[in-house]
Amino acid sequence: MANQAENFRNRFQMKSELGKGATGVVYLAFDNYLQKDVALKLTHLSMFENDEDGSRNRRMWLNETRLAGKLQHPFIVNVIESGNSEEFDYLVMEYVSGGTLKQYATADNLLPLDRLIDILYKVCNALDYANKMGVLHRDIKPSNVLLGSDNSVKISDFGSAFLLNSDLTQVDTVGTLPFMAPE
Repeated sequence: MANQAENFRNRFQMKSELGKGATGVVYLAFDNYLQKDVALKLTHLSMFENDEDGSRNRRMWLNETRLAGKLQHPFIVNVIESGNSEEFDYLVMEYVSGGTLKQYATADNLLPLDRLIDILYKVCNALDYANKMGVLHRDIKPSNVLLGSDNSVKISDFGSAFLLNSDLTQVDTVGTLPFMAPE
């Protein structure tokens, strides 16, 4: 296992922390194999040990990793691979360089209307595609909408997703209250 950890450290050069979520921390890292910047989401295995939250966190993480190959769309963040080590599980995702929509969700820093309409169109397009693939995101909020420096838009974080027609254990108590659908 020490060799596995060494291979991981040799592959990824950690640059900075991009954000934290319910199931892990996302870092900007340089992938020496792919020769490009990636978003690297790590979840420490200790997150799954707590009886109360551990099984819910594990189900959310498994949801996200299982969807890695299922959703291929220009407005959904591309998950390149998932894996694990003795310390943590990880997802390697494309890096979207412009931050999240959250930075523009305050009255003193709003986007121009034409840019906002473009973002909303792309988010709705991605959600429509995901729904047609049997996936309900269930946690769309400004911090899960990534903005590229080239005006690209990508939705991310499918940990709370509900998979239709799935025998897998689903996560029930998920979402961010201000952004949840009324039903």
